[in-house]
Amino acid sequence: MTAFVDVVEAIGRPAARCVVLDQDERVLLVRFLLAEETLWAVPGGGVQDGETFEMAAIRELSEEVGIVPAHIHGPIWERDVRSSSGFSQFELYFVGHTATTDIRPLFSPAQLREEGIIASAWWSLEDIVHSEEQFAPSRLSHLLYDLLCHGVPEFRIKTGL
Repeated sequence: MTAFVDVVEAIGRPAARCVVLDQDERVLLVRFLLAEETLWAVPGGGVQDGETFEMAAIRELSEEVGIVPAHIHGPIWERDVRSSSGFSQFELYFVGHTATTDIRPLFSPAQLREEGIIASAWWSLEDIVHSEEQFAPSRLSHLLYDLLCHGVPEFRIKTGL
């Protein structure tokens, strides 16, 4: 337990996210209503005690969108989140492909709202590029472009904010 507490203090809350791509190369995003902003991001959340990052990514996908790819790869990206309120989180991102596009979260609408999730949708890269919405990470369109054109990176990429 001490090791987990030490990690949280050093890097912030550990979290896992998964970039889920469908057969049309659209990405599955969830919309978060946060205290400071509203933004779209790939599904994911905190790593629970005893979980690996990969296990957490799979659990979070099931809870938030009900779509779990047969295989996930990575981690492909990493991100440090620091808010003005003092919240800090270290995120590892994975990637997986799916033929299923039906969003059927394990969580109820009330549970999703408790998590700050108010919507989920499939987005094309073009839609993201031309959108006025906020995304996390802020350069999501560039990261997705590289992922779609070049595949899984050899080394983890730091996403920035």
